[in-house]
Amino acid sequence: MAKLSRSEIEAIQKQRNAEMLSFMQKLLDEVPELSGVYQEHEEYMGEVLSHVLLADVTRFVIDQHRSEINLKTQSSLLNRCLDVLEQGMSAKEDVVQELVAVSFLENLAQSDGLYFSLRERLGPALRAQLKFCEDEYGLPPQMAEMPNIQSKVVANLFRDIHPGSR
Repeated sequence: MAKLSRSEIEAIQKQRNAEMLSFMQKLLDEVPELSGVYQEHEEYMGEVLSHVLLADVTRFVIDQHRSEINLKTQSSLLNRCLDVLEQGMSAKEDVVQELVAVSFLENLAQSDGLYFSLRERLGPALRAQLKFCEDEYGLPPQMAEMPNIQSKVVANLFRDIHPGSR
C-alpha cells in the first residue's frame, strides 16, 4: 500500500470537513431555530467544530423532547431536527454518518429518564445504529441502572402522548 503524501492527507481532511460542514448547514437550513445554538457555539469556540456543535444540538433535542412530554404535545421543530439527523445517518458520506453516530447518538445518554422515549422517536437508520451501539457496548451506565419498570413507564407515557410517532 502506497503511503499518502502530506498534501493528499490534507486534501482528504479538507473534503471530510467540507462534507461535515455541509451537513451542519443543511441542519441549520432545515431547523433555523438552531441558529442560537450555532451562534453560541461559534462565539465560544471561535470556529465551527462539527462534533462539538452536534453535541450541543443533542442537548437541544433532549430539551425539546422534555418540553413535549411536559406539555403533552408533539413539536414539528423536533420532527424536523430528527428528520435531518436521520438523513445524516443515511448519507452516503461516511464522515457524516460518523458525525451523527458519535456526536448525536452517543450523547443521548445525557437524556437520563427520557432515553427510551427519545429512542422511540428516532427514524430507522438512527434506531438501527443506536441498537448496534447498545448491542455492542451495552446501555449507557445510567440507563442500565434504571429500574426496568421506570423505563417502560416513560416509554408508554411517550406512546400515549404521541400515538402516531415512529
